[in-house]
Amino acid sequence: MRMQTCAPPRPGPPALPAMKRVPLACFTALAAATSSLVLAQPQQAPAASRIDEVLVYPGGAQVMRLATVAAGARELLLNCLTARFDPDSLQIDAPAGVNLGPVQIETLPRERVPECATSPVDEQLRKLEGQRDVLAAEAGALDTSHGYLKALGSGEARSTPANGIAATADSIRKTAQD
Repeated sequence: MRMQTCAPPRPGPPALPAMKRVPLACFTALAAATSSLVLAQPQQAPAASRIDEVLVYPGGAQVMRLATVAAGARELLLNCLTARFDPDSLQIDAPAGVNLGPVQIETLPRERVPECATSPVDEQLRKLEGQRDVLAAEAGALDTSHGYLKALGSGEARSTPANGIAATADSIRKTAQD
């Protein structure tokens, strides 16, 4: 079985992991699955899977994950999908002799799936978001300081002695950054 997701990334807050359930009917052979998730047997035990291929293109990506599914499996459990996952982008392929039933997707809150509550990249994501916020504050402060210098040069700002311009601009920048 082959599943692919082709959803373009969506702007917004960081994605929170979720759980998706995809019931399957009439498995008669081993199959391979693709997506960015974990596969499970009917007893809900995760199966080994691996990312086989990733295609990145402007506005999105396609991730192909392969996994072995036991003959007779009735449900495919995909854990810890990103909240940005678009269910309409899911594609499931199976080898000849494997009959797939209807696909149903269920999203569970993070709190109900402990293994999805934290991701190895969560800490790195928080660090990068913090760095982004610091840089955005610095950029805003520099814009404010730049505005003061432009106003001073055009005569719109109150005159400042030449030896105090740098200190005034720096003070404006520090105040704006806070």
